[in-house]
Amino acid sequence: MMTCSLFVLLSSGIALGQTFSVCEALSKSSALNGKNVSIEGVWRKGDVGQQLWSPAPCTDPTVRDGWQFADVIKVEAGGENERVTEFYRRLRALAKAHPGTNIVATLTGRFEAPDHFETVSAVPGAPPRPRAFGPFAARIIFESADSFKSVPSDPKAELEVRGRVEPRRVK
Repeated sequence: MMTCSLFVLLSSGIALGQTFSVCEALSKSSALNGKNVSIEGVWRKGDVGQQLWSPAPCTDPTVRDGWQFADVIKVEAGGENERVTEFYRRLRALAKAHPGTNIVATLTGRFEAPDHFETVSAVPGAPPRPRAFGPFAARIIFESADSFKSVPSDPKAELEVRGRVEPRRVK
């Protein structure tokens, strides 16, 4: 069984121990679904929880099951509370020491990105939306975080990425 999984990963162009960008993970989401992976991106906390953002819009849009999603991965904590608390402490300390910058980190954990989504209407009469991970097509349940660094922010690129948070139907 392990040989089969290893073959599938290698035949899909995915190397073991590889760190993916947010865009790479989203573009390979079918092959990575259910796997333990490392993903590097801008780690943020927002209105819908924590996310790992692409620093700039992805070249190819994130389209799953007929929906276009933002180039963002939902972040959820897994593992031991003490370790997770330490990762959050490091994130906050770096953000405080470098205000106005983005904090990039590499999160490692189980990646989930289903191929199909049930659609629901949150409010009667409202258009249906995919039931995903909030408004995002994928999530990582992280067990570890490392390679923290502060990088200059690009407000124009961030506005472009943020402007597409809600999924929309595509043909």
